[in-house]
Amino acid sequence: MRKQRHWLKVGGNSMIGQCVATGADRVASDVGKEAMHFKNPLLPETRSELALPLISRGEVIGALSVQSSVEAPFTDEDIAIFQTLADQLANAIENTRLFEQTKATLQELQASTRAYVRQSWGSYVRRHSSDEKGRGGATSDPVSKTDYKEQSSDQERHS
Repeated sequence: MRKQRHWLKVGGNSMIGQCVATGADRVASDVGKEAMHFKNPLLPETRSELALPLISRGEVIGALSVQSSVEAPFTDEDIAIFQTLADQLANAIENTRLFEQTKATLQELQASTRAYVRQSWGSYVRRHSSDEKGRGGATSDPVSKTDYKEQSSDQERHS
């Protein structure tokens, strides 16, 4: 349906649209008698329909539509089970959205941190490079691991 760009307007003249607009389930035991049913040419065998809201954190984020080719197949127990499924689906969708949002925020923070570190090191190197040149010394060469080990050994001997 999505490939064919099938969309229903929220609040429009369909069970799904009304379900999303109101946050309440809609049950049509016989879609032929339902004023709000959208006759979908992709689902011509539909005789009954159940539209359940996907609610996450108190907000309706969509709807689950269950269709049947049998008239009046949905019991109260079926509706409760499908609503539990819809609730879990809404939570999974929201968790995925939050995870993607967190990933994007983390990537932004990492990029900012890299830029800040790059800028800070550049300032440090320029500042120390000009200090060394002013004293006639070497420019800012990094200390190698060998130099560090030698310095550490010298310090230990003098302690």
